[in-house]
Amino acid sequence: MGRRSLDAALIGIGLTLAAAIAWQAFRPERTPPRPSLAEARQALARSPAEVAAVRRLALAEESAGRASRATALMRLAGRLGWRDAETQAWLMRQDLGSGAFEEAFARADALLRRPVTDPARARAVAEVMAAVRNPAAAPVLARRLSERPWWRPGFLAQLCADPSGARPAGAVLLALAATSAPPTAEERAPYVRRLVREGRIEAAYADWSRLSGAAAGAVRNGGFESSPDGTPFDWEIAGGGGVEAALAPRDDGEDGRRRENRALWADVAGDAAPLVARQMLVLAPGAYRLEWRARGDGERMRWRVLCVEGSRILAKAPGVPATSGWRNGVLAFEPAAQGCRALWIALVVEPGEGRASAWYDDLRLERDGAGLSAPRPRP
Repeated sequence: MGRRSLDAALIGIGLTLAAAIAWQAFRPERTPPRPSLAEARQALARSPAEVAAVRRLALAEESAGRASRATALMRLAGRLGWRDAETQAWLMRQDLGSGAFEEAFARADALLRRPVTDPARARAVAEVMAAVRNPAAAPVLARRLSERPWWRPGFLAQLCADPSGARPAGAVLLALAATSAPPTAEERAPYVRRLVREGRIEAAYADWSRLSGAAAGAVRNGGFESSPDGTPFDWEIAGGGGVEAALAPRDDGEDGRRRENRALWADVAGDAAPLVARQMLVLAPGAYRLEWRARGDGERMRWRVLCVEGSRILAKAPGVPATSGWRNGVLAFEPAAQGCRALWIALVVEPGEGRASAWYDDLRLERDGAGLSAPRPRP
């Protein structure tokens, strides 16, 4: 797990703990009674510049049924002290209720910058998450998140896990993608994985393409140069069970190749688990051709195309005989004709004995003989 992923996970755990603390600390029966108007006015007379005194008078006015006076006093208290959590929380709820999202999320920002264990912060998280169920709120919150507050990763992680549904998270992430600070791979991955788990694969693929900027219908990272983004639509690299696999610098020393050029390396034992690496795609109807290059002893490792539903094999390539040089491989398939749009491109291990080790690089997908946006294999 990367450092940013770890930070986001820890923040998300902290938010959950804070919510539990808030529930225990602020149960209705333990809420202190509001002061009477007379008591609140006396307290304000003693400390006219104290934020808490103005807030208490506002609450007393609210209890007396004078809502407009309560609001005016609470806004005065808010101007006097942005650090007073109770004041900002009250004003945030008012602004959310009236649809004043810019003001509400500015106050939420002040609350969310408080310590993770602060109950006021946990309640603010819950209220902001509820607010973005309103589609009009998502772009406003995205603008606030584009300023990269420290609480952004943890908040997005919790929003992606919201039991009420994934739609608010999707709206915020897509709006954030249009800002100068689009979602990182760590921030968008939980949302995409959730849609896939829920069986909404085509929606997940469409939103992933929009969030990541990846071309639909092309193999992602076919040159194995970048680290996977944590979603099924990039490479999932297996490990353990007799399989060792990694995106590693190539060691062939070809003339003119960059020293940092990487490829997929795999080493398997006789009793290895079947999966080495895979990537999910959603394709429009048509005939396709998967192309790649391989080097080494890849006789027991084969590229397959499988339907996601039922893991039905659509096409299977032959193994690559042992060779010290690079060889081209090709696999033709037509998923829609076989009743499949969501599919896996997978490198698998055939049963056998002994060890096998091979390199793979320059995967690309062609449709009807016309090249897609993925780069052509280099000679």
